[in-house]
Amino acid sequence: EFEAFQGAYAVSLMFSAHEGDAATSFFGSDIYTDRLDRPFIELGSLEKDLADTEAQLSTVPVEGKFQGVILLTPGSLPDFLGNIIGNFASDGCILDKTSIWLDKLGQSVADSRITLSLCPGDRRIVCGERFTRDGFRSKDYDLIKDGVLKSFCLSLYVANKSGFAPAGNSSFALVAEGGDTPYADMVKSIKRGLIVGRFSGGNPSVNGDFSGVAKNSFLVEDGVVKGAVSETMISGNLADLLNSLVAISRETVENGSSVLPYMAFDGVVISGKESGAQ
Repeated sequence: EFEAFQGAYAVSLMFSAHEGDAATSFFGSDIYTDRLDRPFIELGSLEKDLADTEAQLSTVPVEGKFQGVILLTPGSLPDFLGNIIGNFASDGCILDKTSIWLDKLGQSVADSRITLSLCPGDRRIVCGERFTRDGFRSKDYDLIKDGVLKSFCLSLYVANKSGFAPAGNSSFALVAEGGDTPYADMVKSIKRGLIVGRFSGGNPSVNGDFSGVAKNSFLVEDGVVKGAVSETMISGNLADLLNSLVAISRETVENGSSVLPYMAFDGVVISGKESGAQ
């Protein structure tokens, strides 16, 4: 029998930038904290998100279609990681046996620099889960460790049905430590690609193919940020993405719900306006 007592401050902002008749799309930024010793704008990525939104009042065109690098921010990374877990490691795909990782436990599924954990007990996670939906005490665990698949994210029911072990917790408290590369150097190393602040797309296919619109995103050419983009599509494969890592930022963003760095991946198809299109 478990009892939980917790208290925190949740700040969830939705905003857009406006100047004359120009306006950006809406963007959101969330903070979860149990302390009030710092202004909210200094927490998470709120200050950068506001500045990036203001910078999107004017856009630059992306011409044609090319393969390039996408640099995922700590704000957009959970969407991709959530789709990876949903497609390859969750209850549904394991029960239906549609996961391409079904026989991959203990094997490499990602670049060896990638370690992804679900850690509600981490001190940087505010009011993290202490007992699971199945009534067990929550334990931190590695989903991927040094590129190797260590666990699935399974409930007790699906674990019993499939023969795999249940997950250590039922939270989405994502923790990935920073790497060796400063964020500024990651940007400078991009020949042509996008900094992706948000992704808007449908559910990926069973094999992990994805396609959608890069929102709140910026074009990078020859290591220089050229400006915000609009109507730009990105497509690729989630499993391939994990094996096409370029770099992990030294910096991480802690918003009380997750601890995540910036991650850059190569080989993504970026589609802008066709040359000559009106």
